[in-house]
Amino acid sequence: MAVINRAFAQIAGALYGLESKGVLAEDYPFNQEVALKEMTAKINCEILAKVTEREVDDRKHYGKVREGLARRKG
Repeated sequence: MAVINRAFAQIAGALYGLESKGVLAEDYPFNQEVALKEMTAKINCEILAKVTEREVDDRKHYGKVREGLARRKG
């Protein structure tokens, strides 16, 4: 996820660099940065939802395993 976030930040930085050299219009990089940040947030949300789902499943599974171990000892 960090790699994806850095890549989007690098794209925005490159656009600002081109703006500073007069290649792009003044507002263009900012407008694209807004779109990039929205896309980044959407991707992050999708990734986090999947990770959360897996972690909840793991918590349930290992909770049951731990309870089974506790019953054997007790």
